[in-house]
Amino acid sequence: MSANPEIHDVVVVGGCGRVGLPLAIAFATQGLTVHSYDLNDAVVKQVNDGTMPFDEPGADELLREALAAGRLRATTDPAAIENADAVVIVIGTPVDEHLNPDPNALPRALVSCNPYFRDGQLIVLKPALRETEGRWPRPRPLAGNRPRPAVRGPRANRRIG
Repeated sequence: MSANPEIHDVVVVGGCGRVGLPLAIAFATQGLTVHSYDLNDAVVKQVNDGTMPFDEPGADELLREALAAGRLRATTDPAAIENADAVVIVIGTPVDEHLNPDPNALPRALVSCNPYFRDGQLIVLKPALRETEGRWPRPRPLAGNRPRPAVRGPRANRRIG
């Protein structure tokens, strides 16, 4: 068990970026408790102070309301994953000059998260890559863990169980 015993509904990995933060705010406005996990200390502090790190019309007020209600918190601590019922991963997929995606980028990005995934969590992968930009990487277990249910973006192949 981590040092963070706070139970929450959702952790958004990449949660202070242009996809993750609006998604986290949307979850929080629907009554879920959400932690936005991000590596950028300055952006996490900015979010926790109630300021959007980028322009998103109407989001500033919703962010402040979610923070004030205790439904949203940004963190740089990957241990937040351990106490969540669901984890939504919105990390961008880098592509090369020929628009081929790097299939190893996601596993590399999740190394710090790996010890905190647990059985029974719903893991949702929202790749920042259009289907026409290349091949979809196949879901695979992270090192040392059993396979988990996986749900990928719209029109992508889906595998549950």
